[in-house]
Amino acid sequence: MAWRCGTPFAAGALPRPPCLWVPLYGLSGTQHEAVYSRSGTPFVGEFYADLDYGADGFLVITREHAAVDPGSAARRVLRLSTKAR
Repeated sequence: MAWRCGTPFAAGALPRPPCLWVPLYGLSGTQHEAVYSRSGTPFVGEFYADLDYGADGFLVITREHAAVDPGSAARRVLRLSTKAR
């Protein structure tokens, strides 16, 4: 392993050098979020502006996707990125 700044941290098969505090991007509500959040690694939940989400906040995956209007997608991104947590 090439990390020289300390013992590598691993969640699953993904190593993270403890000296680099770069956020991990992944799906919210998964083991990625649970494991990395417990380790103190900043975690950012992914968001897909061209997919739908259910009332529970989880992605709604369908076999076929209709084209998404770019203006509508931009509004969704702005709404999510400015939403208070």
